[in-house]
Amino acid sequence: MMKRIFTILSVAFLVGYYLIEPVLTYNQSTSENVSMAVVAEPFIDSDKLVYRWSGDLVKSCEVSIRRRFVDSAGVVTSLISHNFDPLPVGSLGAISYEVAISVPFNMSEGVATYQATEIPKCSWLQRMFPKSFDYPEVKFTVTR
Repeated sequence: MMKRIFTILSVAFLVGYYLIEPVLTYNQSTSENVSMAVVAEPFIDSDKLVYRWSGDLVKSCEVSIRRRFVDSAGVVTSLISHNFDPLPVGSLGAISYEVAISVPFNMSEGVATYQATEIPKCSWLQRMFPKSFDYPEVKFTVTR
């Protein structure tokens, strides 16, 4: 009798966790305290924008990053999205790395913006109803 009650409680706990945990974590990104800073501007140093991404990785799951440029004339250039597999759990924590992105030669001179949006797929709920999290914008100057 006790074994049966324990089994029922265990199944109820697992089902509850499977249904409740995605709801509780739906509004959570995989990273916190994100900052982005320009390291090298395009057409001065090279044809690439180089920026430093810094932040705390707090969750490991599949992630899609949508990216785009907006130039000084308001023209939007969408870039290919990047998809990332879950990281090893030991990779979580504070991290900083540099990213280089080729900038189109037809961008207008002046202040432009690089925008990136994270779409995590950490649970069945985030897969069914994607939630996006914008990273801080990277402002840079296009100079010819």
